[in-house]
Amino acid sequence: IEHGDRCFRIANEQGFAFWIALGIGCRGVGLKQLGRFEEAIDLLQDTISQLYATGSNIVFTKYKGHLADALWQSGRRDEALTKLDEAFADQASGERYMEAELLRIRGDFAFDRGELDQAETSYRESLAVAIRQGAKMYELRSTLHLCRVWQQRGQLAEIRQDLEPLCNWFTGGFDMPDVKAAKALLAGL
Repeated sequence: IEHGDRCFRIANEQGFAFWIALGIGCRGVGLKQLGRFEEAIDLLQDTISQLYATGSNIVFTKYKGHLADALWQSGRRDEALTKLDEAFADQASGERYMEAELLRIRGDFAFDRGELDQAETSYRESLAVAIRQGAKMYELRSTLHLCRVWQQRGQLAEIRQDLEPLCNWFTGGFDMPDVKAAKALLAGL
């Protein structure tokens, strides 16, 4: 949130409309991560509107993906599905850095509906993209979410087999939420 506020302040002082939108978006993502979904939704919708107003054709996948997740978490499921579909469609422009995250979010939606097979499929697709892109944090996050499916099914050996080497890859960042969650999951096995 602090970085978003700083970006907004500097961009506002300089009159940089695109960066103003990004500052608002960063704040929205931060609020979403803190569980303040309604506030996040307002800011993320504002970000998307402002980005359209600048004529931009980048970063829509990011903010629409985060908006879809916030909408889902706040119980606005139909809107969330629509926004996630829009985020996937925006990838047609070639901007694919959020692809693993969008697939993971799709898996989360399926998991929440109790559709474990569909969730596993989405998480595996997310994992494959993260590996192909060399995005270790997305790889860890996708694996963690896949482990939730395995926990539901009692497949504990798979959790240790896939999660342990990935956790050992990280030599820093141990205070990051995904790293903490992975280590806690392994410690609890």
